[in-house]
Amino acid sequence: MEKGLKKKNIKKYWFSIESYVHISLKRNLLLLYNTLSGKALEYTFSTNEELKIFLLFKKLQSEKNLRVICLTENDLQDPMISGIVNDTRKFYMSELIDINCSKGKPVQMNPEVTIVKDIDKLKNEYNRSGGEEIVKYLSEISLYLNNTCSLNCSICSVAYKQFSCCTMRENKNKILNIENIQNLLYYLIGASLRNINILGGDIFAYPGFENLITILNNIKVKKTIYSHYFNFPDRIEKLKSIDPRSSLIKILIPYPLIQERLEKVFNLITHTPINYEFIFIIQGEQDYYVAEEVVKAMQIPHYSYQPFFNGENLEFFKENIFITKDDILLSRPKMRDIYVNTVINKLNFGRLTIFNNGDIYSNVNESKLGVLGKNSIHEVLYKELIHSKSWRKVRRNLKPCKNCIFQSLCPPMNNYNYAIGKNDLCNVFS
Repeated sequence: MEKGLKKKNIKKYWFSIESYVHISLKRNLLLLYNTLSGKALEYTFSTNEELKIFLLFKKLQSEKNLRVICLTENDLQDPMISGIVNDTRKFYMSELIDINCSKGKPVQMNPEVTIVKDIDKLKNEYNRSGGEEIVKYLSEISLYLNNTCSLNCSICSVAYKQFSCCTMRENKNKILNIENIQNLLYYLIGASLRNINILGGDIFAYPGFENLITILNNIKVKKTIYSHYFNFPDRIEKLKSIDPRSSLIKILIPYPLIQERLEKVFNLITHTPINYEFIFIIQGEQDYYVAEEVVKAMQIPHYSYQPFFNGENLEFFKENIFITKDDILLSRPKMRDIYVNTVINKLNFGRLTIFNNGDIYSNVNESKLGVLGKNSIHEVLYKELIHSKSWRKVRRNLKPCKNCIFQSLCPPMNNYNYAIGKNDLCNVFS
């Protein structure tokens, strides 16, 4: 170097991605999603030159860097790098700070979902059932009282695997022991139980129904009772003693719909203080139009539609149930939702189903966890948390979702995935 010439000082900057921005890298794809504004930036890298951006974001995401790296003015003269820096700054996703104006490297902390620590603790204490620590995760329980019913509906043996619905299932003439129900519920109300669902066959044929209502009235959590509308009219007296402040009756209406019968149910229930909702179980657009006309004609105020996959109506589901990229972004998931989606299935988490023979499931499409009266609730919950096939069934572990940049923004896996046999009920890349 000649005398008198000084080495040029190259300016350096801290480039950081804001903590409220979700970063997803998959193969040659990058998604940046601002959880405050809902703005999403997508990039596809197809050349070696473009891959430097992919590597830059891999570096940003490393535990060492925690979303903050150093860029030089030479880096920022690269069109690819300057382009993404400008994009992210334009949509309030990043900051670029002169190192000379900073006292040190900015610090960002990555949150951790507490259940991860609890599961690790349970694994390390293998001989413990988890006690009260594990019971706190149970928030909802569904009880199938019996499987007695004379209706023989065409959807009986299938619908309950897709949504909360009555069923005759197997194990005929077995009923759920009311003492076991009472002991279980009284124990759980001291934990985190928030919802109790009562189902059957024909729940009104359950021999201990009146006693069960008394038990439910003494429990100050939400109760939802499900009944086929054909089983309802003659049993209204059995429901008049239920506490309407914490109870809801969901009246299931499969097709073919008999309007005369439905009108009888409607007239009966509207003359009681009982809270109710009519659930129209639809298998296609024609079912929807019929229900729409009935609702309008009868002026039903509380109703909803429940799709049912019958094996032959996939096109109906593709057009009306499958989600698109726009659907995902319009739902505006927050950062908390995204973190939760990476660890637990929030549709299934905290829920158990107990059938009339005592079999306990975390999801009716998976294998049973135990039997009421034989296995403690702690044993069942421990088994599900440690060897989970339902509560922790998340998209990042399943094909093809594990390769999708929207995996953590997408709604959790649900029972339609089981019914249709596809993990990706979406049109994200269509």
